[in-house]
Amino acid sequence: MSVYRRGTIAGNGWAARWLGFVFCLIGLAGSARAQYAQYAPPEDYYGTVTGSVATLKSELHLIISSDYWNSRTGPGGTFVPNGYGHRVRTYDQARQALPIVDGDPDQPGNIILAYNGASVPGAWDSGATWNREHRWPDSIGLGSSGPDYSDMFQLTGCNPSINSSRGNNPFGTPSSSGTYGHVGSYWYPGDADRPGNPDVGNDTGDVARVGFYMAVRYDGGEPNTFDLELTNGLNGTNQLGDKAALLVWHYQDVPSAFEQRRNHLLFSSVDNPAYYQGNRNPFIDHPEYVWAIFGEAPNDSTLYVGASLPADGASSLLIDFGTLAVGAALPAPQGVTLNKAGTAPTYYAATVSGIATCDVAGRNNAFGHNAGSRVLAVGLPADTTATAGVKTGTITIDNLDLTNQGAGTGSLDGDDTIQVTVNVIGVNCPVPFADSDRDGDVDQTDFADLQLCYSGEEPYTAGCACFDRDGSGTIDSADFDAFHACYGGPGLAVPPTCGQ
Repeated sequence: MSVYRRGTIAGNGWAARWLGFVFCLIGLAGSARAQYAQYAPPEDYYGTVTGSVATLKSELHLIISSDYWNSRTGPGGTFVPNGYGHRVRTYDQARQALPIVDGDPDQPGNIILAYNGASVPGAWDSGATWNREHRWPDSIGLGSSGPDYSDMFQLTGCNPSINSSRGNNPFGTPSSSGTYGHVGSYWYPGDADRPGNPDVGNDTGDVARVGFYMAVRYDGGEPNTFDLELTNGLNGTNQLGDKAALLVWHYQDVPSAFEQRRNHLLFSSVDNPAYYQGNRNPFIDHPEYVWAIFGEAPNDSTLYVGASLPADGASSLLIDFGTLAVGAALPAPQGVTLNKAGTAPTYYAATVSGIATCDVAGRNNAFGHNAGSRVLAVGLPADTTATAGVKTGTITIDNLDLTNQGAGTGSLDGDDTIQVTVNVIGVNCPVPFADSDRDGDVDQTDFADLQLCYSGEEPYTAGCACFDRDGSGTIDSADFDAFHACYGGPGLAVPPTCGQ
């Protein structure tokens, strides 16, 4: 269950909790991506997010605004400014800043462009190769003199003809091909990942989180700005559409390493001293904040493992990998179905402790609208059989949403746990494993020992574990097949097909 409860937000020590998640082995299943510790916000950056869900938007607005210094109480009750806040850059400075924050990780010196994902030389050539695209069009409430016009979070490099083609169209309506372009009255940003690097490309989630940022950052309270809002459907006065599409994309395309790095470089005066902006996009750092501000209703999602939906949302499952000998090969990971009930989307965290692995990492995991499921690959670390003993681990799934529709949903959805256990016994197996009498060959005597293990007459915790090549905890047909590959006969060499 999230640290959030109905009506309040616990904001202290966020970075400690953020960094405290132990990553599972990172896979590419679904749209899950890791959160990277080097791009994490400072521990106190969201320290004032302690109010109710109803005030979350205003609290975030203050944190990311230009007049904010994130003061904290110091010794003797004094206020200590930490120096965070929006340092307004000029539109001209974007020519030098964008090649830094949108730099191609695979080709230094190049910039990744919006929508088509092209990698082109980053050096400014008066807009011939790339120019500056406003994700939030300047004709939809920006003008040309306020901090919103030059906000680097919504500016990005773009092919000039593509920039012109997009114009001020609202975002929405996926194209059938997945490529960028016009779909009716809407502009689809494209969802194609770069081959070989899924962290580059797919602009849908990035565009969504820019929209959420702009609608929170700008409320019309600063000179030359208006109150920017998202709207369903087409654009309105100071309103960008389509909010419903942006919500879908936010959960379909979770923050990538490229997007997290961009967020960090815009914030960091250390890693981007010449062009840092000094604030962050909260919806990249904490994508679970989105539904509390822009969602359609309190969150009704429930995550669970197992066959039945628990009333409080908390579920558990045991994965027993049986008995393995020291040095034995690991069994294949097992698939565990994580279910999601309810119509609202949600982000969730996966935490691993002890002896266990899974292919879901950290906090950047999401389910979209409506009920769904995904299969987690749950396994054992590579060094599990290095030493003997009973070994256990736990994978904990935490629904991160801030709102709820009652017990067992959203912020009140109990944690789900997958317990992993394995017994590693200290048997010194011969080489090859099938030579149970250790006479240098694999023959009828060794086969007789295998049969005793198969019948159960020989205790499994003795030499039988050496025959259990698939780690199933029993001697079965697969183990007979492995033995057969080693069988040569008295005085004959062990066949090369034998697994040592």
